[in-house]
Amino acid sequence: MTVGLSCPEVAKMVVLTNNILKFGAEVFYEQKSEMKKTLPKLESEKVMENVLSIFNGKSTSLEAFGSLKEMYKGFDDEYIGCNCDKIIMKLRDISEEIGALQQFEALKLGMVHISKDDIYNTDRDINGKYPFLSQNICRCYLFERIMYNENSAKKDYIGTFFRAELFIILFYCVLISNGSVSQLEKNDMVDILYKTMRLIDHNESILELLVE
Repeated sequence: MTVGLSCPEVAKMVVLTNNILKFGAEVFYEQKSEMKKTLPKLESEKVMENVLSIFNGKSTSLEAFGSLKEMYKGFDDEYIGCNCDKIIMKLRDISEEIGALQQFEALKLGMVHISKDDIYNTDRDINGKYPFLSQNICRCYLFERIMYNENSAKKDYIGTFFRAELFIILFYCVLISNGSVSQLEKNDMVDILYKTMRLIDHNESILELLVE
C-alpha cells in the first residue's frame, strides 16, 4: 500500500473515505515474513503512533496541531497565524525557480487575499462537510514522512510537523482560492488535493525552501 497523495487514485480514496484511515502491518514491513514476528518498535514508529493518535477525527486538523504542540517541545504551530499571502508569493517564486510554475498556476493561488480567519473558517467548514478528510490527509502525510526519519542520520520530527502543518494550510489556501468548501463537490476536492500534492510531492524541496 502507498500513501502517496500525489497519486490520483489515492487522493480519490482519501476524499471518499468516511472514517479515519488506519495503516496495516503490510505498510510497516517490506517483507511479509516479518509481519508475524515480534520486533522491537522503531523510534520513528513510536513517534508516528503517538502523533497519529492525535489526528483521530475527534477534532479539526488545526486543533490537532495545537495538541501536538503540547506533546512535543519545539513545535509551536507557528504557521496557523502566518501571513498566507506572503507564503503564497514565496511559493510562486520557488515554483518558478525550480520549473514548476505551471503546476503552481493550476492551483489558482494568489488571486484572493487569505486571512488567518479564512484558514480557521475553512478548517471548521471542511470538518463539517467532510469530517475525516483533513485529518486523513494529515495522517497520510505524517505517516510517510515520520517513518522516513528512521533512515536519516539526524532525525527531524519537529521539522516534519512544521512541514505537515504548512502543507495542510496550503491545501486550505487552494480550497479558498477555488471557492468555498460548501460549493466544492467531491470530484473538486479530489482534483484540488491531487494538484496540491503533485506540486509538493513531485518537487520535494518546496516545503523545505518555504520554511527557511
